[in-house]
Amino acid sequence: MSEVRRGARDACVCAICGSMIDGDSEDFFSAPPVAFPDLVAAPAGDDISFHMSCYSSWPNREPFARQVLEHWRRESHDNPYWVEISGGTDYLLHANPDSPVVEAALVLAVSGRDIRIKIRDWEKWLATGPSADGLADFEVEALHTVARTLSEKFPTRAHVLEAARSKMSAPQKKSPRPRGGRRLTT
Repeated sequence: MSEVRRGARDACVCAICGSMIDGDSEDFFSAPPVAFPDLVAAPAGDDISFHMSCYSSWPNREPFARQVLEHWRRESHDNPYWVEISGGTDYLLHANPDSPVVEAALVLAVSGRDIRIKIRDWEKWLATGPSADGLADFEVEALHTVARTLSEKFPTRAHVLEAARSKMSAPQKKSPRPRGGRRLTT
């Protein structure tokens, strides 16, 4: 899962500057292990981590974020719990309609961030506008634009659930490659 975090974590290194990230006092961003030039490699299978300050100003942030978005798009084809219900060049929305999760996950192409929305709160999330808490400035505008699109496609939680359940019950093509990366932490 791509996310900005603060809190205790095993030591990790910023893939941009190469310095240690102090997870107890610094905001940092973690993304799935996608290959990208000029990054400090993470240990095999580990997420790639960045100081949020490095990531926000990194000139290659958007191409990297699009690669992260495409990673999650490919993963959703192989994941029996999460299904892509909507997407475009600027976002991917996938959902898990089953208990105990019952969430939608919105990945922004501008950052690769994975924003989780409890499906029971869908209408509230749309009505009040997505919170900008914890988001970088460059993400806020993109999030509001995507939220307007989603409110037209999925005006209620019933629409989100229906889309997810119909995609899950439809036969899906499975890719022959092995599943990789982490998808969900419950």
